[in-house]
Amino acid sequence: MNPNVMALGKFLKDQEISSSQWDLLIFGDGSGAQWKDGGGCCAFIIDNRHHVRTCLISAQSRATVNRMELRAYVDALGVHYNELLDGKIHKPPYRVWIFSDSEYTVKCGSREYGRKANLDLWAVIDWFETR
Repeated sequence: MNPNVMALGKFLKDQEISSSQWDLLIFGDGSGAQWKDGGGCCAFIIDNRHHVRTCLISAQSRATVNRMELRAYVDALGVHYNELLDGKIHKPPYRVWIFSDSEYTVKCGSREYGRKANLDLWAVIDWFETR
């Protein structure tokens, strides 16, 4: 068996997540230092319905690390939504699980922290969540 498939299986088992609980997994990460320096992000998407894996990489000339952490998920959700519009995806909604190592992303996403920055990206994430 492919070692990457085994690693994902072990990760999901350790998180107590069965394959019947999700349609789309998104793993993201972002980096950046100061607003003037810009940043980058990457998202890895696993579509359980179509057995497709996608890796997205993007950058922004002016960004903070928190902005790029969120941008990874906005980009991933945008790609997924475009596939729906193009007819490549059927029978929405998808059960989406997002994984992040960013305390900011996790706690703002669960509304444990107030959202005071990057409100444009949070609005996009909220819009996707309702669909």
